[in-house]
This record gives sequence, C-alpha cells and structure tokens, in this order.
Amino acid sequence: MLRDQLDRSVKIDTTRRMLSTVAAATTKTVVLNREDPRIRSLAQAVQPGTNISYFGLNDELRSTFPQTTSCAAAWAHAPPICPTQT
Repeated sequence: MLRDQLDRSVKIDTTRRMLSTVAAATTKTVVLNREDPRIRSLAQAVQPGTNISYFGLNDELRSTFPQTTSCAAAWAHAPPICPTQT
C-alpha cells in the first residue's frame, strides 16, 4: 500500500495500526515500503523469526524523485498530508 492510499477509507494512523496487527500475525515474510516511515516502522511489530524485506527507490534513482525525499522527511513527523501536495 502506498502512502497516498493509506487515508482513502480511514485515517492514516488507523490504517497503520491495522497493518501492524497483520505484520504481528505474519509468520513467513513481511514486505515493507522503506520510503514511508510509518510503513517502515511496522518492522517493530514483526515477531522474531519472521523475515522482513523492503522495497523502495534504488539509491541511484532517488535523485530523480526530489519530492519523495521532502515528503518522507515531512511524514516522519506524522502530518496527514505532505506539504507539497495540494
């Protein structure tokens, strides 16, 4: 689930709590978006022995997505909407 999809039906933090419950119940592998601090933090809910994999931008491509970096920094402080979005 991408950051812009998290608040489609409920508040972002409610969605994160639900995903945390799913992550805690997973016994094989949890795949997390490393670009979104809220989603990346779900790794704390994963039980010992469960694999964690991450997906995200290739470091070489990161500079071609400058808004992602500014949004990620803003999201780390948990505002509901990235300041660069209208």
